[in-house]
Amino acid sequence: MEENGLRRLFGSRKKMTVGMLIGLPTASIVDIAGCAGIDYVVLDTEHATYGLDVMEGMASAAKARGVATLVRVDPDPLIIAKVLDIGVDGVKFSKVETRAATEKIVAACRFPPDGERSPEPATRSAAYGMMPREDYDRTGADTVVVVGIDTRKGVENVDEILSVPGVDAVQCGPSDLSWSLGVGRDSPEFIEAVQHVARRSRAAGKAHIRVVYSPDQIPDWLKRDPELRIFHWAADRLNIARHFSEGVKKVRAIEASHIKA
Repeated sequence: MEENGLRRLFGSRKKMTVGMLIGLPTASIVDIAGCAGIDYVVLDTEHATYGLDVMEGMASAAKARGVATLVRVDPDPLIIAKVLDIGVDGVKFSKVETRAATEKIVAACRFPPDGERSPEPATRSAAYGMMPREDYDRTGADTVVVVGIDTRKGVENVDEILSVPGVDAVQCGPSDLSWSLGVGRDSPEFIEAVQHVARRSRAAGKAHIRVVYSPDQIPDWLKRDPELRIFHWAADRLNIARHFSEGVKKVRAIEASHIKA
């Protein structure tokens, strides 16, 4: 049975792990991310427009490049089952606020008797029936579960959320959390909320994922928290737009100096 690549990455203390949120509806961008050295991709059912058929091709592209896969998914057991049938390494849930909600999430990700996920051997996750049942069971049990602490209530209840067996990692969504707190992403209140979640995550033995919008933000976060190892770099569309914008600005600067009115 193959090792869960996401679990291996999240458990490493010897390297920095970089993930990329993928919003563009094509496997090509996943392939490009893999060629660029991205460690894991986050496929999306929340803000992206693509469906599960496109996502399955993306997961195949990621596997071909040795890139781990995490999917941001709605906490609907049917959707969770379909996503896991694709054969991804883990699932991430936004705006988790209570222990009860966390227990339902974990149960939806596990086969009986540990949970309520329906097994289906005729899927990519089970090698289309070619995987022995014992390996299929172990693969299912090894699915990485990431919870999003994205609201004030989630921050307040972080310890009870982290106490649920089966939670592997925690991430704070900067936009959702800053809006919930009513402050900016650079405010002391937001930074302390994120740092509080990180401290409680480590105390509970869970991995902590820090979202950045540019690698230039990483040194400042490391000054606040030298233990950080996992960075979620958001996102493909933002990076492409920023790169295009910087390129056009350079062209306009050349234009201004070369073409006289």
